Amino acid sequence: LIEEACRLFGLDNVKPGRPTAVLGGDRCDDTYYPLQEVREQLMGLGLTETMTYSLVSEADALKGSTFTAENLVRLSNPLSQELACLRPGLAYSLLQTAEHNVSRNTYDLAYFELGRVVVKADGYPEEGWQIAIGLTGAELGHPQGSKHARTTDFYDMKGILEGLLETRRLAGAECRPCEHPAFRKGRCAEYVFDGKQVIVFGEMAPALTRGIRLKTPIFGALVEFDWLRQVKTPVVKFRPLPQFPATTRDIT
Repeated sequence: LIEEACRLFGLDNVKPGRPTAVLGGDRCDDTYYPLQEVREQLMGLGLTETMTYSLVSEADALKGSTFTAENLVRLSNPLSQELACLRPGLAYSLLQTAEHNVSRNTYDLAYFELGRVVVKADGYPEEGWQIAIGLTGAELGHPQGSKHARTTDFYDMKGILEGLLETRRLAGAECRPCEHPAFRKGRCAEYVFDGKQVIVFGEMAPALTRGIRLKTPIFGALVEFDWLRQVKTPVVKFRPLPQFPATTRDIT
C-alpha cells in the first residue's frame, strides 16, 4: 500500500528522512519466550511437538473433559458441525494425534502439544494455555531398536513430568492418586501445588481410545501451563570449583 501511494504521489516528491525506532518492552514481559522455553524443555526430554486444530465438534469437545455444554464457546457461523466449538482442553487433541499416526502404522509415539484452550466461565470466555503429553508403544531411543525396547508405562510418563518440573526448578509438588474422566480409573494421578491441581496424568480411558487400534496402552498428561508460567523459578547460583581436590584421608 505504501509503494502504491508513493508511486501515485511520486517518489521525487517524498522528502528523505531518518527512520525512527521505538524500543519495545522488556524481554521478560514477552509472551513468546516462555512458550519457546517450555517447548525446548519438552523436546529436551525426548518429545516431538505436534499441532491440531482448535475447532472441534461439541461431542468431541466434551470427551475426557470436566466441563459441561454450558462451558463451551460456540461459533456463531461455523463451517460445519465438526468445527463448531473452541476446544476447552487438549485431551481430545492428544487422542486425535495418536489416531492419525496409528492409522499410518506408527505405533511408537512420544509427543506433546502446547495450545490454547477456551472455556466459558461466569458468562465470559477465558483463554488459557495447556500442555498435552502422549506416550504409547515401545520405549524410544533404545540402542538396539524398538524390537528390543520395553513398552512405555505409567512411570515413564511420571518420569517425564518430574523431568519437566526439575528443569523448571519447581519443588514442593505432591503426587497423589485421583480420578479424571479422561483417564482410566485406578491408573490416574495428579501433581498438586498449594492445594491446586496443576498436572493430571495416567492411562487414557478405554472409552476414549476405543477404535484407535492401539497395540499398547496410551498414557497422557494434561499440564496447566498458565500456572507454570506464573511461578517464578529460583535463580541459579554458581560457586567456583575448589582450588584443591577433596580428600578423605591423608596418606602422607
